[in-house]
Amino acid sequence: MSEGLVHGADSPCNVALRRNVGSRIACICYTLFVLGIWMLSGANNLSRAGGITICVSSAALFFYVRWSIKNFFLEVCAIALKADLADITAAYKLSPPIYRAQFPPKPDPNGFWVAVSETSGQHCSQVIGFLGLEYPVGGDPSSAELRRMFISMHHRRRGIASQLIRTALSHAQQFNPPLRTLVLETSEFQLAAQRLYEKHGFVFAERRVMRMGLLSSVSLLRFRRNTGNTPSEVIKGIAFNPQILIQLHDADRIVFIPLAKSNHDF
Repeated sequence: MSEGLVHGADSPCNVALRRNVGSRIACICYTLFVLGIWMLSGANNLSRAGGITICVSSAALFFYVRWSIKNFFLEVCAIALKADLADITAAYKLSPPIYRAQFPPKPDPNGFWVAVSETSGQHCSQVIGFLGLEYPVGGDPSSAELRRMFISMHHRRRGIASQLIRTALSHAQQFNPPLRTLVLETSEFQLAAQRLYEKHGFVFAERRVMRMGLLSSVSLLRFRRNTGNTPSEVIKGIAFNPQILIQLHDADRIVFIPLAKSNHDF
């Protein structure tokens, strides 16, 4: 999960770090550092000592802000791995396969789907993406939340995220009513994700600000969609590679879908 949030070239962490270079606090640090350099050329020891102090302090402040940004996203990953991702079966109320035959699960909007890449001729598979659907949201039986959308960096722009969302939407529509609204949350640094969600009929609902440290913050964007809506996207020009399959599965079924190579997705 840290691959998508922290280490990837287009990860929200690296996008935030790139934006930080031109931020207000960074510009203040640059100005103070230049002032410190100028004071170092002073004729007296007091001026030079002040210059050293200002240079060191401004550099320390600059790198502290950048450290706090990266640490924020690392903590997000750590919290997720200790929360619902630590026990997906329990968190999303899924029945382990061994119990399903004896105790058929009660139909429930909760779900978790995993995309697995399997190459022909090899006896191994690789998890390349997943998406969860949590129900209800805040005790509201009419709402569910899409959570933990993740696609491996090496498998983006191939339609995998769209297929996961379509699968979750189709599943959610089976429970309308009472399930009428799907919500999800993403950050201001995930522009590709925002476009993807809008393409699938989600609309921006609200914004909230979360601190990433003492001197930086991130805007979290909440999107909303009615389960009765038909997905608005139409993907054209998809080329299929028959040698690779994506296996999407939840608690009840396994579906094999060809891996689509498309420039319409991430």
